[in-house]
Amino acid sequence: MRWCARTLDMAASLSRGRGWASVLGILMMLRVGSLMGCGSEPSSGTGNGAPGAAALTETSPEAQPGVPVAEPAPAVPVNPLEWGPRFEYEVSASDLLPATAGLSLVDAATLWGIYVGSEWKPVFLVPGEGGESAVELLRFVLALHELGGNPTAAGFEPLLRLAGEGCGLRLATADDDVGVPALEAAIRRYVNGVPHSVLTVECVPSWWPEDRDVARFDVALTRAWLLAGRQLRGEACSRLTGVPASEASNTNPCAPPAWSGPHEATDRLAALLPPSHRYFARVAALRRYLAWWVHGGLPVLGSWGSLKPGDFGPRAARLKRRLVAEGWLPAEAAAVKPSLFDEATRQAVLAWREAHGMTVRTKVDRPMLEKLTWEAGQHVALLHRSLAFTLERGTERGDAFVLVNIPEYNTAFFRNGLEQVSYRSVVGFPYQEPGGRTPIVSSTVAYVDFNPTWTPTQYVLDRELRPKASREAGFFKNNGFVEKDGRFVQLPGPKNTLGQVNIAFANENLVSLHGSPERKYFGFADRALSHGCIRVEDVEDLALRILEFTGDTLEPPIEEVLQRVIERRVVPSRTVPVYVIYDRVRVLADGRVAVTPDPYHLARKEPPEQAVLKPFQKLVAQAKKSRPREARAQ
Repeated sequence: MRWCARTLDMAASLSRGRGWASVLGILMMLRVGSLMGCGSEPSSGTGNGAPGAAALTETSPEAQPGVPVAEPAPAVPVNPLEWGPRFEYEVSASDLLPATAGLSLVDAATLWGIYVGSEWKPVFLVPGEGGESAVELLRFVLALHELGGNPTAAGFEPLLRLAGEGCGLRLATADDDVGVPALEAAIRRYVNGVPHSVLTVECVPSWWPEDRDVARFDVALTRAWLLAGRQLRGEACSRLTGVPASEASNTNPCAPPAWSGPHEATDRLAALLPPSHRYFARVAALRRYLAWWVHGGLPVLGSWGSLKPGDFGPRAARLKRRLVAEGWLPAEAAAVKPSLFDEATRQAVLAWREAHGMTVRTKVDRPMLEKLTWEAGQHVALLHRSLAFTLERGTERGDAFVLVNIPEYNTAFFRNGLEQVSYRSVVGFPYQEPGGRTPIVSSTVAYVDFNPTWTPTQYVLDRELRPKASREAGFFKNNGFVEKDGRFVQLPGPKNTLGQVNIAFANENLVSLHGSPERKYFGFADRALSHGCIRVEDVEDLALRILEFTGDTLEPPIEEVLQRVIERRVVPSRTVPVYVIYDRVRVLADGRVAVTPDPYHLARKEPPEQAVLKPFQKLVAQAKKSRPREARAQ
């Protein structure tokens, strides 16, 4: 019986370190068990199911009188390269134990459960079916570098070593149509015209690993599948939902991928990606800049001097080539007078500066030139860091969610993965004193208050309100403040500091989304002007969209509630996540990429670009070695 051999093999693996005598005893038991019929040798029958010894004992039709003799069935050709030299492969406990290193208890148990359920047979390398699912997973693990993940952490390099000569990493060409169907479908669901990856895994036809590596390679593939799922599902999902990721249902995108066979393995991983247009637009942008980085880079301007309309020369020509490459200037307009800073270039510079959060002017000054000196690799590093933050924090998930991006000074409402509307916002001051910076938070909407009251903190009261009261007679009374239990409380109304709508979400800093009676600040370019809360320009519309999604109603209608200053609190009946992030990357609707300013000066604390680019450089170097000599010459 095979289960007996499996049990003894597991016992032998677990007995390591307890002395050579005990191990020798277990091995003797294994040998005795196989002689008694407890073990089984690999089958030597043909791969097409040719009859064995048991079939030869049946009565031949020729020996039965009156029974017509059936013609023999044509032999099914067997391709040794497709089946492998042997036709039966098994996974042992000694193959599984090293693979559990570095896995969580849940993932380790999942790994063992997969092979127990398959009766200790390989799950990706199935004899007779080739290795298509294995190659598909290899390609997906490689694509982690375009999704914000780390292919090295998923064990991509050991997989390529085990694949040997059969598979290799190479640079893709423009004619290649070799991608990951599940990943390409997930990207195209939100973004049209996605460029293919510049790297791909290519395996020879009928590829099969060496016999001695079949079990190890198959276990390494399953382990890579689990590690990739861990990266994609995000560790912050348990904090957001209140349910550990290991206990969540399979319908939850934060849950570990459910095993349903090798052919759906990559589909399960693709289903864990954040279902958000914003996320996939950055994936498409990273692929585009990665292609530029690999194939020669972008035109780069020096940071010295300046450029203005009417300038003529090689620097103006280089500026136009850079704007054309990144999509800010049409190629036809740039070709009219390629060395002149003309009207079309002026319009492109205006659009570029506005998207990057700079003062709108036609002059290309030093701050703009500093960003135009960025190589494609710097954009790759910044985009990868942005995607990695999305995966690690588990943001941009949910049927509907609110996304506040601090450097962009913007609040957006997403539904079904698409941005429905965005609002200009005011965020916290850059300094870190009490009531300063807006914190990075992943939470959910707790309640929506219409016509709320406001109780200022002691810091705001001492540093801001009392000085104003000393300069302006009757300040507290004129602005609706009353004293309750020794504290000043501002009554509801149009003059209330929170405006007439306050959207609260759970966080340690008591930060919320609210309106403001001081509308002029929404027109400022630099809007880091609050004490930590997020002021939203049209917060009433945002509140109505949240209640529309949750199915909750407001009685009486909002117009009457705000006009009559009626205090109402609505607790949503459905979960609406709120994500407050700090992401300087901005991808416009047409795919163009802008980098916003850094109001909190966090770029100084970010890791150097080389630390992020190192995995890319290593993969590209491997791919260039695999490129044919004639392609390298070109």
